[in-house]
Amino acid sequence: MVESKCRKVVCPAICSVVGLSLIIVAAAIIGLGTMNTVINNMIAKELVTSLDSAAFSEWMNPAPPIYMQYWFFNVTNPDEVVKGEKPILKEVGPVAYQLLQPRFDVAFFTNDTVQYKYNHTLIFNQEHSAVLPTQPIIQLNLPLITVTTMLKQKKLPAIAGKLIAALVKNWGDSALFVNHTMEEFLFGYDDPIFTEINKIVKDLVPPQFGLFYGYNNTDDGVYLVNTGRKDITQVNMLERWNYNKTLSWWGTDQANMINGTDGVFMSSGIKKTDTLYIYNSDVCRSIFLTFEKETKVLGIDTWRFRVPAAVFESPASNIDNRGFCIGYPNNCLLDGVMDISVCQQGAPVAMSCPHFYMADKSYQTGVVGMHPDKKLHETFLDIEPMTGAIFSADKRLQMNVVLQPSDTFEQMKNLNNTVFPIAWLNESVVLDEGSADLFKTQVLRNIKVVTSLQYLVLAIGIFIFVLTIVLLACNTFLRKDEKDEYKIINKSDSSSVLNEDT
Repeated sequence: MVESKCRKVVCPAICSVVGLSLIIVAAAIIGLGTMNTVINNMIAKELVTSLDSAAFSEWMNPAPPIYMQYWFFNVTNPDEVVKGEKPILKEVGPVAYQLLQPRFDVAFFTNDTVQYKYNHTLIFNQEHSAVLPTQPIIQLNLPLITVTTMLKQKKLPAIAGKLIAALVKNWGDSALFVNHTMEEFLFGYDDPIFTEINKIVKDLVPPQFGLFYGYNNTDDGVYLVNTGRKDITQVNMLERWNYNKTLSWWGTDQANMINGTDGVFMSSGIKKTDTLYIYNSDVCRSIFLTFEKETKVLGIDTWRFRVPAAVFESPASNIDNRGFCIGYPNNCLLDGVMDISVCQQGAPVAMSCPHFYMADKSYQTGVVGMHPDKKLHETFLDIEPMTGAIFSADKRLQMNVVLQPSDTFEQMKNLNNTVFPIAWLNESVVLDEGSADLFKTQVLRNIKVVTSLQYLVLAIGIFIFVLTIVLLACNTFLRKDEKDEYKIINKSDSSSVLNEDT
């Protein structure tokens, strides 16, 4: 009987202690974020850049397809522009190419860094194109304008100026406007001016002209990044580009800083309050992005970071950008347009968002045909915050020429000062369904399992504790009934004895 009472009392007590302990442990794990730490450590182990990392093959050759789309602005009134009238432009495109950029010449170092290059290969893609590469376009004679600027800056010998002036008179193709296909404008065409100057000074100009001449099957420099072995938050962070810790083109130390990643992978453990930096060799500087909103890509939760207006603001609006204006405070462009001639061998090239989106209104109205639209023309990245993987992106830039009148050539004497749009590009990344399914099964599923464990422990603890309380209550109730029944029986027996005595 004593043993039975012990079981009724001790066993529920033990169960209640076990249940309560599980509740306390689970609550502590949830409250302290222990499982988040476990998850972050799991992810960190996979994201470290190393030969034995599970993500190494993906790092070497990223799976999501990258497409380069190009739109050109066709000049519909070239004769009037020569006379000083406003250019009328019509957007033509896109012509699209798939960009393959595997890393190569990879070398790991003992200080937890890895060095590599990107091999850029463009393959025409009909599916994402609206026109063919053979689409003709009338645009500025960029070799002529480039050489004009180089003569003005005295980067060419005087004899070259006389030679060029003679060429302009003899070759009609050296007029202010030329007609070439989109493919020729992009990747190169024979130009008489460049051909002749290249014979004199080969280092200053190539034998052909193209906006992306020499881009195909080449690299854009040597990258050195952190592997994240000691600190996973530093994974993919740039340490050097082309063997240099800083740039040398700009006017301040801040402007010359090489910040962030190369833009293919971001660092892990991103927060909404973070400012993300990317080094972009196209604009010869690091740019930054800020959080805008939560998004989804094929059912995967992502955060959208976008390039704000502050990146391309003039020093008058954003003093931090004074280093990007050579000669500050003089000769600075207005908001939304950045002169990059210092890293383009003096060619008068300026970058902006397409259609001068977020730029000063004077640029938008300086030519006819600009229709800025946030949805079509902003740059953004949709990033999975735990891993830093980019699952969707549109990186958009417009190439412009700072056009000025010149007495060197007859057709340039009456020109208006204009930031003249040439073309714009969109480097887009969209996660394919195969990669999305792989991420869900190999990453998200494991995270859900680990996360669910803490709530499972909590649920089991609550269940045991509640069940114990119920059992104790039932036992108490049953014992009370037994006592009441015993009292009734005793009372009945006592009455029987009294009657017999009587």
